Amino acid sequence: METLDTRKETLLKLTVRLHIETAEPVGSSALAEASDLDVSAATIRNELADLEALGYLTHPHTSAGRIPTELGYQTYIERFMEKRPAGSEALAQLREAIGGTLDPAERLRAAAKALAAVSTETALVGFTPRDVYYTGVANLFAQPEFRQFGQVTTMSRVLDHLDETMERIFPTVSDSVDIIIGRHNPFGVDCGTMVTRLGGGGIIALLGPMRMDYDRNWGLLSSVALALKVTH
Repeated sequence: METLDTRKETLLKLTVRLHIETAEPVGSSALAEASDLDVSAATIRNELADLEALGYLTHPHTSAGRIPTELGYQTYIERFMEKRPAGSEALAQLREAIGGTLDPAERLRAAAKALAAVSTETALVGFTPRDVYYTGVANLFAQPEFRQFGQVTTMSRVLDHLDETMERIFPTVSDSVDIIIGRHNPFGVDCGTMVTRLGGGGIIALLGPMRMDYDRNWGLLSSVALALKVTH
């Protein structure tokens, strides 16, 4: 991986964050406003061109703005991601859902529903490799990346074979939050997955576009997993 200087690191981090927030290509003027860099928009454009040449960014043919590549997202996750704690309101919703029943299986399903609601992603629970529950699929198809017919068909096929996919990843999941994106993601090259193992041996995951909010979702998934381990 190419070593980036401080300015390129700052611009890559900001480009990823702004694209996650807006789902739009990010231009030099937006970066100039969002950054503390005392440089011109022209200088930023040159830096973005360098980042694109290095493989961290790309640009749609219809836009002058840039979007992150898989390498750009992976670099962000490994070097710049901020593991944000869940907000108090979201935490209250998650705890209320988990505490509403004593039945372990129902508690997991309730946790998945609440997690899907507060994250606006798809939530999955694997009780075993072959016993899978998922909810919030509408959240996935509402994302701009998956509104095209071809993408909907592809993701529908992924969901149809969810048991097989979960069986593949089930043995590999750790007790921490694992993040799998792009070509390494068995759910699809355009997806991001965050997954962790639960105290009873099951797993819980969030599935979304590669543009998912990893910083915020880390706190949500960690909080759910911790709460479930405590109540197990």
